Order: sequence, then structure tokens, then C-alpha cells
Amino acid sequence: MIYIKKLNDREKQKMRAINNIPEIRRVALPSVQIGSFSVMPWAKTMSDDRRPAISELIPNLKMLYTIRVPHYSEGIYSFARKGLHSRTDEEYYKYINTEIELLLEKTTVINDLCDVFIKAKQMWESAIENYKNTYYYRFELLHGDLHTGNIVYYLGKCRFIDWEHIRSAPKEMELSFYLIWCYCQNEQFANDFSQLRLEIEELLIQRLISKDEKERIERLLIPMWFLITICYISNGNLMYAEKRIKALNKYVPLYYKEWSQMR
Repeated sequence: MIYIKKLNDREKQKMRAINNIPEIRRVALPSVQIGSFSVMPWAKTMSDDRRPAISELIPNLKMLYTIRVPHYSEGIYSFARKGLHSRTDEEYYKYINTEIELLLEKTTVINDLCDVFIKAKQMWESAIENYKNTYYYRFELLHGDLHTGNIVYYLGKCRFIDWEHIRSAPKEMELSFYLIWCYCQNEQFANDFSQLRLEIEELLIQRLISKDEKERIERLLIPMWFLITICYISNGNLMYAEKRIKALNKYVPLYYKEWSQMR
């Protein structure tokens, strides 16, 4: 059984680039591009309630993150707002802070999310002051939209699909997005953040992240993803809004309590 996906011009350009990078070919679901179509073998899809263990992803992530580049790409959330344009004129987190400020300016938060918005914004604004001048001299190549919907099982191993948002940035941006994704989707995902803590610790033990990156994930980036998700829901840019609103109203206050003890 095979799966066929029609590609637009931008997707075709990205797929050609991906097929020329050996490290990506080893972690991606095999595919063949035929004209405007990508042909892939059948693979078992994931769901938020059947999320793979972080240990299953680490070999792929280690392979992918060996690819280092000197500049970062523009865009947050889907990581593809302006494609692959590189920037060299601004420290990375200072740039991200500017992006968040622009997002906040054009967002009117809906009533159902006002309380958690205040908490998420407070966490972000407090933490970014410590990190916005963090210096980077190289960045990793990222999948760009790594969540359970873009991970499949193929021949007994995890593979990644849908590479249209490939980009470059510090790897903790992508890892934090993956770690918190399910908490932003479903209020039934967990009762607390014990699984999150174990997954972050596993990334540290396996040397996929450093202690500094662990700290940024916990103190800065998880609050950032909460804040961005709230803004995107309020702006009507995300599906399944009702389900996500319930999840955010459950998990943001819980994380705020834990975050306050980290400081």
C-alpha cells in the first residue's frame, strides 16, 4: 500500500533539497517524487494518546541535529512564515522576542483564555529578559513542525513526514514544541507534568541537550509555546479551538505553579 501526496511548487523545491541530504533521508519516511507528486509507502500513524516514547525519537533527532548551519531562518510556530530567509543582524532570542511582540500587538485574546494568557505572558516576559541576548554562532537544521501528527512507524521504527517547514534554529525550539504539543491539544493527556520532566531528563541524559538548553526549555520556551498557542486560537488560526481552550485552561495554571518554583 502506498500514499500519494500532491506537492505545490514550494513543497517540490523543499523535497528536492531534502532528498539531497543523507541525514534527513535516514530519518524521513522514504519517498519518491514523480512530477508533482510524492509517493510514500504505507506507515502507521501516531495520535496524541499513543505518543511515542522520547527514547524512540532520540536516534533520529541526534542524526538530524548533526547538520549545523551558521544562520537561523525567520518564522515562529509553524516556522515557515517567510520561508528559509537567513538572518545575521540580530541575536536569535532578541529576534524571537520581536516576533512575539508583533504577535501580541495584533491579538485580541478571547474571554475564555484571558486568565491563562496573563500567566503565560508573565512567564515569557520575565524569562526573556535573561535570554534575549544569548549568543549563538551556529544553528541546527530542524524538521520545523515536529509533533505526533508528523511521526509514523515504518518497519518498526519512527520516521518523520511532512518536511515542508524545514528550517534552521536552536534545536531547543523544536524540542520544546514537541514536548509541550500534546498538553496544548487535549486536557486528558496527563494529570500533571511528571512525563514532561522525565522526557526532558532523558534528553539531558542522552546528551541531546545541555543543562543550559534544559533550563531554556523549562523556563522560557514552554511558556512561549503556551503564549503563541493562545494567540493563534484567539486569532482563529488553529482548528479544534474548543478542545485546545480546555487544555490550556488546565495546563497553563499547573505549569505556572511549577515555573514559579524554578525561579
